[in-house]
Amino acid sequence: MKKIVCCLLAVMLVASVLAGACAPAPEKPIKLHIASWNVPADPTTKVLEAIAADLEAATGGMVTAEISFQALGKPADYYDALVGGLCDIAYIGLPYTAGRFSLSEGLMLPIGYPDNVIRVKAAYELWQRGFFDEQFADVKVVAIANTIDCLYMWHDEPVTTLAGFKGKKVSAASGVATDMTEALGAVPLSMPVTEIYVALETGVIDGACQGWPFIPVFKGHEVVKYATMPSRGAFPMIIAMNKDTYKKLPKEAQALIDNSSEKYSLMQAEGFKKFDDLGKKILQDAGGRIDTLSPADIAEMDKLYTPLFDKWVSDTEALGLPAKKFLDELYSILVELGVKEPFVW
Repeated sequence: MKKIVCCLLAVMLVASVLAGACAPAPEKPIKLHIASWNVPADPTTKVLEAIAADLEAATGGMVTAEISFQALGKPADYYDALVGGLCDIAYIGLPYTAGRFSLSEGLMLPIGYPDNVIRVKAAYELWQRGFFDEQFADVKVVAIANTIDCLYMWHDEPVTTLAGFKGKKVSAASGVATDMTEALGAVPLSMPVTEIYVALETGVIDGACQGWPFIPVFKGHEVVKYATMPSRGAFPMIIAMNKDTYKKLPKEAQALIDNSSEKYSLMQAEGFKKFDDLGKKILQDAGGRIDTLSPADIAEMDKLYTPLFDKWVSDTEALGLPAKKFLDELYSILVELGVKEPFVW
């Protein structure tokens, strides 16, 4: 009997050792690099911070993240940096890569959006319908949104009529914003938003095709005295993740990314809407002035913008992309969202 008991104990001991040897090793902590081309005061930073906090909470601390600002080159470099694995998550401003994301540039056309939440809801719905799947095939999109509409801000000389745009040197991100500026008779100069303050201060440019967040984020009220309304268009952006990074994440983290795109998109939208209101207030409190063109000038402005729609549709359809369908569905989406006259086209 003693021999039998001893044998059983020995078998149990060996089984225990083997079981321990075969048990999977605990997962190693993962630290992600989140990269932003902008500055910490940008409202999108709050979204990046929320993504980092949510990943950490969903994985019990297994996945953490650190955010860097302006560390990977110019804004136009961030998409390739993400695809190449220089970061794990990136905030990407699409207008800085003119011609690369052609369907997204349709969002930049001089469309009258009432506010940034409507712009983002429309862009998000287009994404859900598959319009952006091909152009963003190299990354895992986390959120899609817009940051600003385009109005014109001036250093020291107001523009109160359409004729006042003639010959003015104006910063414009690129692509459609450049075309809009040229259509008004101004001279567009391409530069990232981070360079606009100094360019205005030193007289390199007379004005900027920008949005209200420029005032609180970059202290624009120190170099801007006047703004001309109405605003048109948008500045589309995405927050995206490197595909290999996504595949390596724990299932809990993957599920979070898969199920939170609307949450993060609308969080970004609300953040910029608040900054729109804040920018107007700061400029006026600093003694600045907001001018609105006359109804006749606005009607003429929209006529000048009309060929931009035709050109974009023609150029984009030539690439084999459904530009007309894109605008038709965007129109329907905006009407469903309560926009009465979405297009000047």
